[in-house]
Amino acid sequence: MLSITVLPTVYTNMLGMDPTWVFKIIYPLIFAFVPLGLYVLWQPYIGKKFAFLAAFLFMAESTFYTAMTALDRQMTGEIFFVLLLLLLLNKKIKLEAKFLAFGVLSLALIFSHYALAEIFLFLIFAAWAASFFYLKRPSFNLQFTMILFFFVAMFAWYLYTSGAVVFNSFATFTGYVLSQIGGFFNPASRGTEVLTGLGLAQSPSIFNTISRMFAYVTEFFIIVGVVAIAMKKTKFRFERDYIVFGIIAFAFLLALIAIPGLANALNMTRFYHILLMILAPFCIIGVWAFAQFISKNEKKAFVAFLIVLAVVPYFLFQTNFVYEVAKSDSWSIPLSGYRMDPVRLYGYYGYIDGYSVYGAQWFSNNVPWVNNSVADNGLYSALPAYGLVYRGAVGGLTNYTVIYPGEFAYLSYFGIKCQTTGYNNTLVPVLNETDLIYSNGGSEVYCGP
Repeated sequence: MLSITVLPTVYTNMLGMDPTWVFKIIYPLIFAFVPLGLYVLWQPYIGKKFAFLAAFLFMAESTFYTAMTALDRQMTGEIFFVLLLLLLLNKKIKLEAKFLAFGVLSLALIFSHYALAEIFLFLIFAAWAASFFYLKRPSFNLQFTMILFFFVAMFAWYLYTSGAVVFNSFATFTGYVLSQIGGFFNPASRGTEVLTGLGLAQSPSIFNTISRMFAYVTEFFIIVGVVAIAMKKTKFRFERDYIVFGIIAFAFLLALIAIPGLANALNMTRFYHILLMILAPFCIIGVWAFAQFISKNEKKAFVAFLIVLAVVPYFLFQTNFVYEVAKSDSWSIPLSGYRMDPVRLYGYYGYIDGYSVYGAQWFSNNVPWVNNSVADNGLYSALPAYGLVYRGAVGGLTNYTVIYPGEFAYLSYFGIKCQTTGYNNTLVPVLNETDLIYSNGGSEVYCGP
């Protein structure tokens, strides 16, 4: 993908910035424009206030600020995904100019993230087919030539330029889903995320149960909103193509739940995050429609109360703020990292602190590490990320490792902490036979005697 090869190189050279900070600052900055683009997309249909609330709901879902911050390809792809939606649903742009812009943005999406490109192709083709064959009214926004161009460009790139790796991956996922069809009546075949979303997985605590309830509330309002728009029971008037997009996205979400193995093809939480780019405004519309049904007339204060009651607690639970206040189990490193055990924080989450960063950089600059070095968990975190050390050239450090003269061992904060706190002191005999040549208090380098 050019989004993580050519693009960061261009930014590094243009800005004179270290590549690490390009990924840490520039990519999240680009991604921050995604909810703004969605606000611009939704504002003509549901108004500024409701569009703002829909964008807030999109950001409140945990994937936005957890998994996405580590998915540079998808962060880049989503900005082009939103721009393509804005372009297609804008009737003020002449067809010739729209086709030209569509071609440029399509290539940008194809070069950025293959799964998003495949989802977008499925979305626009299904919408075009629904308009042409079912509604019997061809869409002005979705021209078949655009869809054909996107299809040819995507598969030409994936089949030839990238050595068909993506195409083979797609074929593998398709085969996996087909192989899981036999387990249609087995709930476990849907994956842990789907079972959790359906309430079929055991909840770790009462707070997790409450969090699920607020998630179910937002999902309930999405259903109400989709039904209300499809039956024309609201005052909001969407583009016909957006309504078709919404129904298709909702049907796709149901398919992820119903079809075994489909949710595992990308990851259910990431799928839901992507579908919220279409479905988020339907949640706010669902709140409005529900308030209309209860009160029989529009009462803005009641609608606002319901929205706040549904969205704000959802946001507080999704960010783990409630778990931190209650001192319950939390996965939020910014809020609760200080009370996590090292195995979970450094081992499972891959957290890298400043000690390990400086130690990895010193190791890379001062140690002839190629083929004669070993490392602890830093082999999978600080060394490749900040020392640019190739993992295949450095071995893993265990209690069976023998460090010969002229060979080196790197210990991150995780390795040191595990020994001093008793989590794992099996490395002590190994390191006692070596010489300590570097230490910054949280990272160490040893040399064979």
